Amino acid sequence: MYENEQLTLTNHELIELFTEDLGSYFDK
Repeated sequence: MYENEQLTLTNHELIELFTEDLGSYFDK
């Protein structure tokens, strides 16, 4: 249970970072 929640949190953070990278890429 705890490991699953931790994995979801990590995935969420990765998605946020990926989205930010995409945003700055298109901004250029």
